[in-house]
Amino acid sequence: MLKSVLVSMIAFVLLVHAYTRTTNVIPGEADYPTLSASPVNFVTVTFQIPTSVHVHFTLLYAGAYGRESHPKPSACHYAVRTGSETEYTIALHEYWKADPLNLMLQRRLPDEPGNSRDIKMYSASIPVDRYEAGRCHWQFDRLVYVLEDDPSKEIPVFHYTNDVYGGTHNLFRFLCAKRDATRETRQQEICGGPRVEYNNWRYHWLDDRNAFLNDPQAYVGSEAVVGGETVAIEFHDIDNAVPFPPPILY
Repeated sequence: MLKSVLVSMIAFVLLVHAYTRTTNVIPGEADYPTLSASPVNFVTVTFQIPTSVHVHFTLLYAGAYGRESHPKPSACHYAVRTGSETEYTIALHEYWKADPLNLMLQRRLPDEPGNSRDIKMYSASIPVDRYEAGRCHWQFDRLVYVLEDDPSKEIPVFHYTNDVYGGTHNLFRFLCAKRDATRETRQQEICGGPRVEYNNWRYHWLDDRNAFLNDPQAYVGSEAVVGGETVAIEFHDIDNAVPFPPPILY
């Protein structure tokens, strides 16, 4: 058993090193995704976003979807080499394509104590089969977001799974705040989530604010959804919350 595993690992390493393609698929190539005429599989999403949070969403579609977690080189993968000439690593990536997600404004929500001010509700429908499967089995892979303060940093919201029992949650909460400017850096908007222990980060627990600013990605879960689901995504600004009324003393 051990021998067969070692042989497989060695064969995999040799295949990776022999793989010469180093770029993602580009328009005009045979495997570049083609829009489907009639998508039938959707994930419906509602969003609650305060006007003080400046966030944009992107859909990522991947080829070679559904292969084993360590796919062998194929016409639907490319290799990325990092490191020096003598010490380096090679990683395989599926072909991928990024599309912006357009949100439809539904309404403004009333301000409520404990919630952010001026929250607007949006909706969107994500087509899992937006592209023809083709040879590379193109399919929706994951939803990510970026903040205007750091558009190069993509943060995952959830990923898609074909497992009908693979969905984890239907509600994803993200907390956001402003990190104060220093002599070296300007004020920066940060968000963390989806939170798996949301109740520990209530707005009136001000002692937790510094912990959040130091590590906004703490207590973050890895979430999955399946086709046909309706999920809710909430962003909350802990710097711009409606205060709770003072307690009534008798």
